[in-house]
Amino acid sequence: MKILRSFIVSFVLLSVLSMSILLVSAIGPLIVTIDPISSVKGLSPAYTGTMNFTSGDTTDYFYLKVTIPDDYKIHTGGANTEMGNFTISDKVKIKMISTGTDNIVRFEYSINGGISYTPITGTLNLNQNGITSITYNTNNLTFYKPANEKNRYLEFELGTLGPIKSTKTVIVKMVSGSLTNPTTSQLYTWLATAKVNKNAPQESTGSATVTITNS
Repeated sequence: MKILRSFIVSFVLLSVLSMSILLVSAIGPLIVTIDPISSVKGLSPAYTGTMNFTSGDTTDYFYLKVTIPDDYKIHTGGANTEMGNFTISDKVKIKMISTGTDNIVRFEYSINGGISYTPITGTLNLNQNGITSITYNTNNLTFYKPANEKNRYLEFELGTLGPIKSTKTVIVKMVSGSLTNPTTSQLYTWLATAKVNKNAPQESTGSATVTITNS
């Protein structure tokens, strides 16, 4: 199992929805929680991040970005090992799965709340050498090649499968063994941003911290 030093994965569900008028109302902060809130350096616990929209925020969000702090490392396990799963709305769920080859992952997605999953043809290299994109026109699903940035991020944009309902909880899970803690003991801040679309100037943001300890 190889430790990767770079983990930036973009997941994008592209919209075919024409939005000539954007109705934005009562944007409030995101309430972000991370479990565990404290962990020992170098360990690989399961991480669960939840994002809730504040009461009264009735905005229809179609875009979400989750930023994972620098210095976390990812492990790719054996073939067909689930590394992470992401609940983006009441309909959309995505799984990231190891292929058994260093750096290479594949994806499956559900548009019926996890009742059934559809494999995405093709793979993505987490070491910056992956495919440019994978597109499925039926469900407007595109995965983009990772960008070379310091922090790692997960990025979702829902088109006809959206919006991310403000009354729902967004859940991002990395299973035990797939994400290794930094080796420096300090506070690490995880960030979340929601927008009506990726280029919208207004946004709802939130953060949560994880304390990495020596023991």
